[in-house]
Amino acid sequence: MRCIIDDGSAQAELFLENDVAWELLACSAGSKRRFEDMISSNTSELSYFTGQSATSLFPSSRAKDDEYYQNEFRSMIMHAMQSLRQVVVFGQRFYTSPHKHQQNGNRGAPEREVVSVLTFGKDIQITTKTVANAHLEARRVDPLHVKSELRQRLASLLKNRPPPSS
Repeated sequence: MRCIIDDGSAQAELFLENDVAWELLACSAGSKRRFEDMISSNTSELSYFTGQSATSLFPSSRAKDDEYYQNEFRSMIMHAMQSLRQVVVFGQRFYTSPHKHQQNGNRGAPEREVVSVLTFGKDIQITTKTVANAHLEARRVDPLHVKSELRQRLASLLKNRPPPSS
């Protein structure tokens, strides 16, 4: 599964495979088996897109044949989203290839800045520097226990604060 995460300031791609993907979708073992069978025997890809302002399917090349399966997949994702459970996704960043680092002339140096062009209406274009997308591989999905997370962060802040000055 591939998720694109965008908070308005940057984007990240999160890749989930096997049990980690099913854990994020919070589906039952029966649903998991049904969708795995569906994908392996009836269709090659199920796609879904959602955002704050739009929700739609991106049909594959066999859209008419796959429409039933796409609708089933959409229904499962909508159910998972409506549960509004908070989770923590543990993952690791995909590393860039040495080829990308050597383009800068500095081994180990960060990649070049990426430039985006924002267009407003017909006449206005603004060029802005953006951070390259982070590519993350999910390793584990755990429920987030908000109270314990807040306690842990508060303890960390208290531990790291400077001593009071006299």
